[in-house]
Amino acid sequence: MNIVITGALGHIGSFLLRGLPSEFENINIIAIDSLVTQRYFSLFNLPKNGKFRFIEADITELDVSGILKLKC
Repeated sequence: MNIVITGALGHIGSFLLRGLPSEFENINIIAIDSLVTQRYFSLFNLPKNGKFRFIEADITELDVSGILKLKC
């Protein structure tokens, strides 16, 4: 299962990054954030039971048509 989290390093996004892998097996999380908030620490020590891919981008300027097809 692929899940895209926009604003992945914000309060809700970082909560989802850590919580979703324990709720779903074989989860691939594509995390998108512009890094404006500079919450880099949210990318460290992510759960081992999930696969993650980080994309630094502003969601309003990103071509999202192929995002769900990406591999983690």
